[in-house]
Amino acid sequence: MTISYISKRKESTVTQTLSEHFETVRTFDSLDNFIPTDNEFNSIVVSLEFGEESIENFIIKLRKSDKHFITPLFFENNGAFLYFDTKITIIEVVERTKNVKTLYNEIGHHNYTSWENKILSYFYTRPDYNIVPKLDKHKEMFYYFPLVEYFYDGQEDYFYWLEDMANQNIFSKVKLVDRLFCCPFCFSALMKFSDHCPSCGSINIRNEKFIHCFTCGHVAPESNFLKNERFVCPSCKAKLKLIGEDYDRPLENGVCMDCGNYHIDSKLEVSCLTCHKTFTTEDLSKKFIYEYKLTEFGRNQIKFGTVSSADLIVNALNYIDLNYFTFTLNWSIQMQRRYKEEMFSIIALKLTLSEKTSSYDLLLEFSKFLRRTFRTTDFCSKIDNNSFIFLFPKTDSAGLDVLKSRIDDFIKSIKLNRGKFEVKIELFTSTKENVEEETAQQLLAKLANKL
Repeated sequence: MTISYISKRKESTVTQTLSEHFETVRTFDSLDNFIPTDNEFNSIVVSLEFGEESIENFIIKLRKSDKHFITPLFFENNGAFLYFDTKITIIEVVERTKNVKTLYNEIGHHNYTSWENKILSYFYTRPDYNIVPKLDKHKEMFYYFPLVEYFYDGQEDYFYWLEDMANQNIFSKVKLVDRLFCCPFCFSALMKFSDHCPSCGSINIRNEKFIHCFTCGHVAPESNFLKNERFVCPSCKAKLKLIGEDYDRPLENGVCMDCGNYHIDSKLEVSCLTCHKTFTTEDLSKKFIYEYKLTEFGRNQIKFGTVSSADLIVNALNYIDLNYFTFTLNWSIQMQRRYKEEMFSIIALKLTLSEKTSSYDLLLEFSKFLRRTFRTTDFCSKIDNNSFIFLFPKTDSAGLDVLKSRIDDFIKSIKLNRGKFEVKIELFTSTKENVEEETAQQLLAKLANKL
């Protein structure tokens, strides 16, 4: 086995120790010099002398690379070996390196170009790992997953991806870490709560003790009744001596200093510090933060290469990459040209959301609907973030009408606390004639342009 050792020190007893347990040891004097190398190593040891920030950036580059996203990484401090923060022996370094190499040999023939597939292979080779969230007050969600962020390309919300993987039983939710209230639009947990006058919306309000005069029914702040250290009604001039006989304390306890409105409860408004939208507490979205772990089912999916897309909605739905969807559609077209009865149908669907509408909960509900509605022989892919394309083999126009009716019923059943959405649907059923000169790319382009 081969190992690299990155340290500013040219001569080190660490190099000698590594040479006694690995066939080849190559040293580097800087982190920057290592990344461009063409060499592949079974393991890497980095000296902590480079500092936390430099090492953090190095790990990110390492996990995003095509060569070293799976490579075990160890640290060295004054001659001692560390695995994360745990001190280990050189024998444990060797054993962990061997274990990762053995497990990666089981799956190394698969394609690992996307960050999702890279991280899945990473956890496959580390069966004892949990995906653990870490609290950080500077993050919009107050939590993040350090291991995921090493691989993450920043293109999508990886919290949604983790939830999606858990829905498919690729990951299990081993522990509920926290429950958060989040912005219903951007799901940030960074929010400001403020009291407002329910009449004019002003924040210039204050709490006061109120008095209700039994004689004339006048209600006002206690300060309005106070005269020469006695309570005198400013409306009817009655002297209020005994509470319960002359006056009582009403429910009102707030006064607006701008419009003079008296109120029982102020209006609580929430402002998101990330997207700057304002909403009420009833609109808040709940977010659950879990600790995840790769399941045995997930391990089998990775081993046999059946988890092939980051946007996989559910296994039963047969979500596939758009390129593979196009290939499958081309095959269906060829079959239709040759055999008249080999018809197929397509539904192209686009969700158009208003500015106030959150897409997260809507898409989750949509994925659940798809799971219980479509057959395992049906295929789905995504044209863009809110546009889906569905292929239904051996489905004629009558069968397609039934599917569209189910989608229409689902759309009518969706109730949102805030915001609106529209759904555009385009249908296509093949005949031998209408696909005679059609390619899959042309057909998809026509349907997408109509949405």
